[in-house]
Amino acid sequence: MSDQRFTKSTNSNAMDWEEEILQYPTDRHNLNSPIEGPANKLPINKYKNRQHNVGVFGDHLSQVYQHFQRALGGMPDIMVIGEMDSSHQDFNMMVSGNNLTLNSFPNKKACQSFSATWQGIQVKQLTAGVGYVVFAVNGLNIVFVHVPNEFATNEQRMIDFYYGIAQDVNISGNIIHAVLGDTNQRRTNFTASVLNNAFGVNTYQTASDTAVLVDTFPPRETGTNSNGKLMYDVAVYRSDLLELKNVAYISQSSTTFTVTDHCGLGIHVELKK
Repeated sequence: MSDQRFTKSTNSNAMDWEEEILQYPTDRHNLNSPIEGPANKLPINKYKNRQHNVGVFGDHLSQVYQHFQRALGGMPDIMVIGEMDSSHQDFNMMVSGNNLTLNSFPNKKACQSFSATWQGIQVKQLTAGVGYVVFAVNGLNIVFVHVPNEFATNEQRMIDFYYGIAQDVNISGNIIHAVLGDTNQRRTNFTASVLNNAFGVNTYQTASDTAVLVDTFPPRETGTNSNGKLMYDVAVYRSDLLELKNVAYISQSSTTFTVTDHCGLGIHVELKK
């Protein structure tokens, strides 16, 4: 919610790119329901101090859900928001819906907090720690990360990081089916390489080498950090076990207000027959 300098930088870059946003009709109090209607094409608003509130963030999440419905063919089974601790009562009505769960994973460092929202019983929380939360989603073990900067580029420490997560959840075969989130990696396929080395396989793949934003017009191919140059935010999956159906990236300004310095992403994966 604060006037964070990277968010301001992201907005400044969006002004230079002269992006326009495709804004769908939404209802943040009925988050998981598709709402019929075309998108309005609108310019991104220039950043103003203290323009953010809980409602703006709820509207942003609602836009993400509506875009995923159209881009991925359905609402997400789970969404995890990095760098947000929604345990404070002010966030109670940020989003809501029928049988919707909003769970928070606070951390000593605010940037290492997570919030997760899902609907129904297909999601089971497994474990959480500094830089990660893990869920079983329809039987798949999914790790959501915000890799700490202090070791994000150290390959051996990253190998230990992911191997430790697999051991922590004590899952059958220690299989991590997919990793999503802010990896703070300096090269696009670093995380896939780390996972392959950690588990002695060669089957982890990055879902997309570039971010193609589904909510900008025209769709923009970019990196995911504030200046659009680095692919920090990626999805990596076990290609021998999963079939990648689709991947979609969302801009930092999905409501026309810039609320973050990182792109969001979603993937549709299914177990191979």
